[in-house]
Amino acid sequence: RFLPPPAPLGAGEAVSAKVRSGRAFQRRRIRPRPMAFQTRHVMPLWLMRLVLAHLAVLALSHGALALRADRAGRFIVTWPHGPTGQGGSDISLQSAVSRASTAVAQAPRGTVHVRRTYTRLLAGVCAELTEEGVRYLEAQGATITPDGVIRKASPASWGLDRIDQVDLPLDNAVYNKERSGAGTHIFVVDTGINSAHESLKARLSDGKDFVDDDNTPEDCDGHGTHCAAIAAGEGYGVASAATVHAVRVLNCKGEGTYTDLIAALEWIDEYATTQPKIVSISLGGPLFVDANDAVNNLVTSGVTVVVAAGNQGGNACSYSPAAASAAITVGATTIEDEAAFYSNSGSCVDVLAPGSAITSAWIGSATATATISGTSMAAPHVAGVAAQYASDSIVVPSTIKSTIISNAISDTISDTTTPGATSGRNDPNLFLQIYAAAPVEPPYPMPPPAP
Repeated sequence: RFLPPPAPLGAGEAVSAKVRSGRAFQRRRIRPRPMAFQTRHVMPLWLMRLVLAHLAVLALSHGALALRADRAGRFIVTWPHGPTGQGGSDISLQSAVSRASTAVAQAPRGTVHVRRTYTRLLAGVCAELTEEGVRYLEAQGATITPDGVIRKASPASWGLDRIDQVDLPLDNAVYNKERSGAGTHIFVVDTGINSAHESLKARLSDGKDFVDDDNTPEDCDGHGTHCAAIAAGEGYGVASAATVHAVRVLNCKGEGTYTDLIAALEWIDEYATTQPKIVSISLGGPLFVDANDAVNNLVTSGVTVVVAAGNQGGNACSYSPAAASAAITVGATTIEDEAAFYSNSGSCVDVLAPGSAITSAWIGSATATATISGTSMAAPHVAGVAAQYASDSIVVPSTIKSTIISNAISDTISDTTTPGATSGRNDPNLFLQIYAAAPVEPPYPMPPPAP
C-alpha cells in the first residue's frame, strides 16, 4: 500500500516522500512545478548576469570616485630648505623655491591647481590636488599637508588701566600716552577692520584681503576691528599713534585657512617700509607645522609677531600659531587679576595680559563698541607694547620679546577659580606692563656758596 502523496511544494524544492513497498521504504523525488510557473517570479539568468555586471561596474567606479574625493582637495605643498632645518636640509630658500617651481610646472595636466605661491617664508604652494597630483609631488620630494581651518580666538577698557600699574586696585588714572608707538606699523591679521571707525581711520594704511583676494579688507565680523583698536585705537589702544594695516584672513564667520594665513605673512614680510613692523595674530587652530615655520621665519626676517594662546583651556603647545617658538604667545587674565578659565597656558606661553570683558571698537558704525573676552583681546595689548618698544629704537624681535618678559610682573596673577576649569591657567605667572623709559635723574644740587 502507498501512503497518501504530500501536499504540493515550492518549485525546485528537493523533498523526499516515504513510500512503503512491502517491508521496505523507498524514496522518491517530487517533481518541481512546470517551468512556466517559475518564470512569472524569477529573472531570466541572462538578464540577471547583465544586471550584476552593471552593478559591479558602478560599485568599482563609485569606489574610485570616493577615493579621489578623499585624497583630492586643498593642500599646502612645501620643499625642505634651511636655515629652519626642515627635513634636516641645508638647501637655500632660493634653491628650494626653484625646485618647487619646476616640479609644479611639470605636473601632469589637470592634477595641480595652484592657488597661492610661497617664496619668502616657505618654499612651495597652496594647491588643489588630485590623487595623481599628490603622488606626483610626493615623488618630487615635496611634503604635502591638507589645509587646516583657523578661527578667531575669542569665546576705553580696564585693560589699559591695569597694564600701567603694578598692583590692584585700579587707579582709574588717564592712560600714559608718552610711548604711543609712533613710527611703527602694526599688521592686524584677523577678520579685517572697520575702515570708517573714528578710533582707527586716521591711521589706517593699505591692507590686503586674502579671503576675497582684493585690497579692501573690510570687517564683516567685528573681531578684527576690536583687536586692532586694542593694539592701536584712539581711546582704546596701547599704541595709539602707530600706523595700522588690516590683513584679512578670516571670513564673516571668523573662519579661514592656514594656507591663507601663510600667504598673509609672506605679504607682510614683503611689505616695503623702513619702519619697524609688528604683527598681531588673534586666531588659531590645531597644531600646523608649516604655519609655525612661517611665523618663525617672519621673526627671523626682523618682524615681531604676537599671537593669542588660544581659548581651549589647555596646553598652548597643541595649537598653531600659539606654538611658534619665536612668537610672543599671550594668555588672558580677568579684572580681578585671575587667570581666565578659557586661556591656554604652559611652556609655549610667554606672558599674560588683560583678556576678559574688554571694551573696544566694533563694526556697524563709526562709533560702535563691543565688550568681549578671549586671548584674542590679550594679544593686541602685547602687540601695542611691542610697538612702544619699537618706537624707541628697540627693534630686534628677540630683544623686544625678552624685554617684555623681563619687565613683566611676577607672581601677581592667581589661578582660575571657575568651577570645572583646568588648573594651571596662570602658567607662566608673568603679567604685562607698558613700556616706560628709565626716569631721568635730576641734576645734583649745586653746593651752597662758601660763607
